[in-house]
Formats: sequence, structure tokens, C-alpha cells
Amino acid sequence: MKKAIGFLNLHANPSLGKLTEGRTFGTVTFLGRYALMDLALSNFSNSDINKIEILVEGYYDSVRSHISNGNIWVSNTKTGFIRPVLNEKQLYSPNNTDIANIMENIPASAISEDYVVVASPQFLMSIDYRDVLRQHGDSGSGITVVYTKTKEKDRFKGCDSISLDKDGFVRRFNKTNDNEEEEICVPVESYIFSKDVFIGLLRFSREISNTKTTIRKMVELYANNHMTAVKGYEFKGLVVPILSLDQYVDESFKLLSNKNRKQLFDPEWPVYTTTHNTPPARYGDNAVVNNCFVANGSYIKGTVKNSIISRDVVIDEGAVVEDCILFTNTYIGQRVSLKHTVTDKNVIINDVKKLSGDEQDYLLISKGAKI
Repeated sequence: MKKAIGFLNLHANPSLGKLTEGRTFGTVTFLGRYALMDLALSNFSNSDINKIEILVEGYYDSVRSHISNGNIWVSNTKTGFIRPVLNEKQLYSPNNTDIANIMENIPASAISEDYVVVASPQFLMSIDYRDVLRQHGDSGSGITVVYTKTKEKDRFKGCDSISLDKDGFVRRFNKTNDNEEEEICVPVESYIFSKDVFIGLLRFSREISNTKTTIRKMVELYANNHMTAVKGYEFKGLVVPILSLDQYVDESFKLLSNKNRKQLFDPEWPVYTTTHNTPPARYGDNAVVNNCFVANGSYIKGTVKNSIISRDVVIDEGAVVEDCILFTNTYIGQRVSLKHTVTDKNVIINDVKKLSGDEQDYLLISKGAKI
């Protein structure tokens, strides 16, 4: 099979409120163990895509810190690499787009592969790009758009939908998915480009003098104006959209279900992440844990139900934690009751004995807070 280079697009990702203040969307903790971008990076790695460019919009240090040397996602460091790139010249400008980042940091001559694969972290899935690349090559298309069919329009609120012809080619991008059709096709911000088409798209974006344009907008332009053959690829596995803080919370808790989790995580398709030298979780004599994810390094002495517990969290004796997501190094003191709450990293809750959000409006406690 011909070679491909991967672009992980961290531009124009959704806001998760305070969770994306000080870090990029892709490095937000997910299920207590991963970062949101780990699934997309692992899809590249498992699909034998050994050269990965990470297009960073901002908070570069959070990306660099998470990926470390990147070797876990690159099977052969002699021929492959993983590299975050930042457009420092446009960092605080509205012109800080994915295309501007590529044009600033990655010359066309540096792309020697036959295909370019673009993915975004806000649509979580386990996809084998080798199959997508095979279809792309066989179809003779310049661009392939990965999409999911869904009747759950509310889960993809605000997303585009696409219309396809009988042969599966994209005829049009529709601005919103609130059409009258029962089932819609939602693109999941993942595209395959033939190299020449990709380079031509970048150059054409400058010719039309639209410095704010993006890869997604250019794909839409090409499809709507039939400037090249744009093929659709239906991904039939589970797609988990993370488009808001509320959805981040809701979708995280859905994955406490083993049935749902098996659809996203396949033992034959591992999700790689940065490893830490931490011991297994420990449990006190009176600990009660029910329906939870508990990461390594945590020490549970109290009661934890329906919650996601990250690395090095301590829940002290007599504390009760229900329906919560606790980030790394959170401490919950003795006899504290916590419900419907998300804590960012390094939070201490000790002096206040009862804190609770609402099932429809979770309490979010900022990084480093002491309560």
C-alpha cells in the first residue's frame, strides 16, 4: 500500500469551558487515563501511519508535555516521527488556522507520501485508515470524507451533514444537520487527500485571498463546486462526539457501561498514551467502589460510585464521591460528600463537607483550587 502522512488537527476544536483554559482540547483528560487526542494518534499508529504532524493552535506546552518524545505512537523512529507545530507568527490572530499553520511550518516539498490523512480529536472512534486509504485509491477520488450515519441528531448538534449520490460521492455539505431526514450523514472531521490535491488545495486557499480559511471549509468548497471527486467513506463503528463540556461529561459516563466501552475500545486496536511510573491503585479496609474507572496511583479509602478517578487521586476515609470526574492529584478529605462535580488537576477539597452540582449542570472546580 502507498504511504500516508497523518495530520492531527488541534485547530478550531470545541471549548470545554475551564477545562480548555490553559490547555488545548486534545490534552484534556479522558476516562482518567487518556488524553482526548490519544485515540486519533493511536488510529494513525495502528494504521501504519508513521509520520505524524500535530497542528497546534495554542497551549503548545500542554501538547509537548503529553506526547513527550512521542515514541509510543511511532513504531520506527528512524523513518517516522511525531511533531507538534505551532504558527507563532499568527498565534493571537484570527488568521491562526490549520492551513496557515501548515503553510508556515510544513513546506510542500516535505510531504513525500502519496496521501495525507487529517483527523480531529473531538470525534472519538477506533478507525483503521488502511481501509479508508484502499477505498480512496480505488475510487480515484482527490478527497475522501469520513462520515457516520446517525438518527441521534442531538448528539451531533451544530455539525454539518453531507448529501451523497447513489455512488457514494459527496454532492454537497449542508450547513447544519437540522434537516427533516430521519437519518443523516455527519462528517467526523477526518479526510483523506491525494498528495497533489492537498498541495493544490493549500495553494488555492492563498489564491482566493482568504487567510481565515480552514481545511474543512476548503473541502466543503471543493465538494459543493465539484472541483475534484470527493468520495464519502461511511465509518460504521461507534463515534463519540465531544462538542461541549456537558457532552464531555455525558459521553464519559456512558462509557462506564461495558457494552458501550467495548464498541470504542478494542483489545486488537490498542489506544496508546503516555505512561507514568505509578503503582496500582490502592484500597483501604473500608473502601467501597462501584461502577468506576480508577487509574493507577490512586488511593481509595472512602466510598466511590459511578465515577471516573484519574491518576494519584486520594479519597480519604468517610468521604463519599458519586457521579464525579476527578482529574490527577485531586484530594477529597475525610467525610466530604461530593456529587455531580468535575475537578481539574491538583484540587483539594477538605474544609467544605458537602459540594454538589446538578445532573444537568455539573459543578466544575478549577485547577489548583483549595476548598
